[in-house]
Amino acid sequence: MKKGEKMAFFNEAGHEEFFYVQEMTTLRGVNYLLVTETEDLNSDAYILREAEETESDLMFNMVDDEDELQALADIFEELIEEDEEGEDA
Repeated sequence: MKKGEKMAFFNEAGHEEFFYVQEMTTLRGVNYLLVTETEDLNSDAYILREAEETESDLMFNMVDDEDELQALADIFEELIEEDEEGEDA
């Protein structure tokens, strides 16, 4: 999985949804993704937490805890700013 990649995820009802991976980070040994519905960051964004890994699939759940969500939003904001600064150089 890499930034900018369009990936299929299955929601709780088992329906396939596609999101673009905008950023990735690991916090306390847990992997997180910042994903959007479109290729750019100007659409709804979601933070996903890696839940488990099977032989063929990674499982992610949406982060819904407000404190965890805010902490991760701050981290992802910093990562995005660093990427944008790197592009300007």
